[in-house]
Amino acid sequence: TELRIKNGTEELTIGAYATKDLAGKIEKAVLTSEDLQFMLKQQLQINSDVFEKRSDPQMILGCDYFCQIWQGALIPLPSEICLVKTTMGYTTIGTSQNKKKFEEVKKRETINFTAVTVENETDESTNERKEEDNQKKDMAMKSSDEFSGSLTEEKNEIDRRTMEFFKKTIEKREDGYYVRLPFKQINSNIPTNWSIAMKRLLSVVKYQSIEVLGMIDTIFKDQLELQVIEKVDMSEEVGGLVHYNPHQPVLTPHKTTTKCRVVIDGSSHFKNEPSLNDMIHQGPVILPDLTQ
Repeated sequence: TELRIKNGTEELTIGAYATKDLAGKIEKAVLTSEDLQFMLKQQLQINSDVFEKRSDPQMILGCDYFCQIWQGALIPLPSEICLVKTTMGYTTIGTSQNKKKFEEVKKRETINFTAVTVENETDESTNERKEEDNQKKDMAMKSSDEFSGSLTEEKNEIDRRTMEFFKKTIEKREDGYYVRLPFKQINSNIPTNWSIAMKRLLSVVKYQSIEVLGMIDTIFKDQLELQVIEKVDMSEEVGGLVHYNPHQPVLTPHKTTTKCRVVIDGSSHFKNEPSLNDMIHQGPVILPDLTQ
């Protein structure tokens, strides 16, 4: 099979062997926050796939073809992962060296290897899975397919159940109120959107002025101080659903107070994949009608 891919201003013809299963999901070295800051400062044109933690390769290139798209530049990142410049943008190569973990292994003078095996579920793991399923059911809302009648009646019924769900699940704790998202389906699977969020961030840094970036920085610092938002540890493993929403500035220079506000985009999504807005009920509109 012959494939033609765009190679800069030219086309590269590749003789390829097609197979149903190529390599499956491959774990990738995770970029650190220092790596991201470095790339933002350098304003590098990054291939969005480098931000994914796992890759499902659709093609494996040999060195004979790779040399034709490699443009020679090799940029080391703080984590010791390297950026390789190609005709399709920068991509990553190499492994991340975690010096702290290496020093711990060196002190123990042992190296642990992990073998993956298939075994029967234990009672403990079964109970954990049942508890997780019950939590998902508790967080889920009824779908609109259950209703009959006019669209207005269906909308009113969904809004009523959404409000009931809100009142039932809201919790008052020492540090504030905790609420849950009213998902439309019990098993709501949505991509992390990590690469979309990072690509939008790179675009904002590249095209917005220093003044606007300063406004965004001030907004986030104020929200951190007010505990509206909180920092997360990118290296910490988090169970359950993880989703990243890109943000962008909205400028209103004619206003005397808020000349810039940060909007979180819940409608961003990959092709043929749902967005966060698609997965949750909107609920009733509780803002006053300004036209009345």
